[in-house]
Amino acid sequence: MITLRTDQQGVVDYTGGYMAVSAVPGSGKTTTLALLAARLIAEALPEDGYVLVVTYQNAAVENFRAKIARFLAEDDLPQTGYEVRTLHSLAYQIVQQNPGLAGTTPGFNVLDERQATHHLENGVNAWLNEHRDTWESLRPDDWSVEGWRRRWNYTSLETAKLIIQTAKNHRASPAGISSRLLPTSGSPHFGDIFLQMALEVYRFYQQQMATLGELDFDDLIRLAVDVLVEHSDYRDRLRRRWPYILEDEAQDSVPLQQELLSLLAGPTGNWVRVGDPNQAIMGTFTAADPRQFRDFINRPDVEHRSLPVSGRSGRPIIRLANRLVDWAVQEHPVPEIRERAFLPLHIVPTPPGDPQPNPPDEESGVDMPIYRHVDIELPTIAQRAIRRAASHPQQTLAILARDNRTGQRIIDCLRDIDEDVAYDDLLRGNVRSRDVAQLLHAVLEVLVSPLAASARVAAYSSLAEEGYGNLGTEEDQARVAILLRSCPAPEQAIFPAAGTDWRDAFAPVPGITAADWQAAHTMVTLLQRAFLARTLPVDELVMTLSQEIFATPGDLATAQKLAGYLRALAENNPAWRLGELNQELGLIARGRTRFLGPEESSQGFTPRPGVITVSTMHSAKGLEWDTVYLVGIDDFWFPGDLDAQFIGTYPELGGSPMNEAKARLEAILDVQKRDSDPDPTREAKLATIAESLRLFYVAITRARHNLVISWSQTVTARGNREASRSLTPALRALRALWKSHD
Repeated sequence: MITLRTDQQGVVDYTGGYMAVSAVPGSGKTTTLALLAARLIAEALPEDGYVLVVTYQNAAVENFRAKIARFLAEDDLPQTGYEVRTLHSLAYQIVQQNPGLAGTTPGFNVLDERQATHHLENGVNAWLNEHRDTWESLRPDDWSVEGWRRRWNYTSLETAKLIIQTAKNHRASPAGISSRLLPTSGSPHFGDIFLQMALEVYRFYQQQMATLGELDFDDLIRLAVDVLVEHSDYRDRLRRRWPYILEDEAQDSVPLQQELLSLLAGPTGNWVRVGDPNQAIMGTFTAADPRQFRDFINRPDVEHRSLPVSGRSGRPIIRLANRLVDWAVQEHPVPEIRERAFLPLHIVPTPPGDPQPNPPDEESGVDMPIYRHVDIELPTIAQRAIRRAASHPQQTLAILARDNRTGQRIIDCLRDIDEDVAYDDLLRGNVRSRDVAQLLHAVLEVLVSPLAASARVAAYSSLAEEGYGNLGTEEDQARVAILLRSCPAPEQAIFPAAGTDWRDAFAPVPGITAADWQAAHTMVTLLQRAFLARTLPVDELVMTLSQEIFATPGDLATAQKLAGYLRALAENNPAWRLGELNQELGLIARGRTRFLGPEESSQGFTPRPGVITVSTMHSAKGLEWDTVYLVGIDDFWFPGDLDAQFIGTYPELGGSPMNEAKARLEAILDVQKRDSDPDPTREAKLATIAESLRLFYVAITRARHNLVISWSQTVTARGNREASRSLTPALRALRALWKSHD
């Protein structure tokens, strides 16, 4: 039986009502919440009732289910009485069960990220083509037309995403917003231009979805809320079904999501919200408001508890994280940030005898190197990581960057140093999704190029690495690869004529054993089945192969989603054949096309010992490694005051079009925000400063034993010009602490 700390026991002893739990990184919140669910099932659940556990990350669902199941089994209780859902799957159930009440059709389709982005890109491109004079007239002299269009294309797409999500979270239609727009006198402000653009894209986006019978995730939440608001009988039935609601990652909730759970809980219901306000890192590019959970904590009808004790990190790393919080709360040069960035909650090391103690001080350390140029910083950090992985193969390690571009440069550095370096790339989607895509791509390539010996060998190597069949050891595989290359007429091996032996199609190869022939036969048999299925539609072909190759439900689910993706491509491109479709599959396998596989909702990612993980800091949330390298911690990515250069801000135009447009929309919708600055660009800068500090905190607390934080004095900026970078004030404060303990 698990031993609980005092703070964890206080949460598990919950009896009812509204409760908020502030949980620091590594405090065991998932285990605590799962234990609470098991106790409520055993002691407090009424007949026909269920404990509903809701999380915002798909990867947490199976983790919660497994933990609750284990705790119930330990007490010899039946595996019933609980449901674990993502918020989107919960909303999907409500809408799917009530399509008439929700005002949609029973056979609606929910867009994934790729499909939604495709609709948005079409809308943005249409707007740019129709309003060329608008964006060209604002082009600065030092920008080319094509460069300026690319910048507007990217910013327009991101603005449209944010405006549409914000509008849907306030249940506002394009027509409803447009009817409340006030005419502007004189030249329109660029924030108004971007808002008008986003509304036109919003209108196009909704028309596309209506034509195809589609909904997006925000539609699901909106329609689910509408059903609960307007149909009290159904709402009351769900309240009886779920008398207890336990919510994880509450700091990332958006207003409409919070409203959905509030409606399910009811004013006198039982609702436990667990999260860390200091890890709220989604607010500047989604409709999430990091102040929501903090406001909930401060409500008089909410009991507030905290989980401050953490055994994840060594004390030097904990001191650093706590110093960042204290400095931001007490000393930040921008007074508003002292209230907005952090909840003043310290991470507390575990007491003596704790079952999950912090790493010993002698096994923990912090380093903060400064480099003259980023072209020195990134290769040096890559080299350090490679050496660390080689000298500590039993430990995990990661290099975390602020953006995908820097992350890709790190991967390039790793490959330049050692082309065989082992690394996991989390920059463009889940690693396992890409592994599945790679294996299918390799096998399909044999169907595309049946005479290419290289394709046969690549497919064989991929299958052997996957563990398919019994394809031999590494040494055996080298001989079998030579055998496969020696087949000048593969059709005679795959479909031998009557009275002939399939082995006759191969040229003599010295040293081939009976086991090698068996491995080759396994490969030939698979290819025979593949060629027999060659005439099927691409989705059926992929699933036929997948059921032969993959064994786990997660891999088969990924393959099914890949099959649907290829089917959609085939429908949208009737002239494409298998070769073109397989090229697209190859792009997913190489990470060139982002693909969100279902395993991201069920398997998650587990760092591998001795393998370097490369990730953005955002994607690293929820993960941990023994050694973590944070690169590029400068005042561009982590601005320290309002005069710094801000990403997404157009100095040429005087502000941030995305946030100016959002602020104008919120003014139209009469959205009131506590402590918001009336100047939209200044408000956006304050939000960015606060969130970048929380992101820095998240990145620091990913490390267990060792943490390296680096920055460069000079970088290569747009147009290959050299740009100076300053030490961000937060890192300056941490360096002072580090030197005092050095």
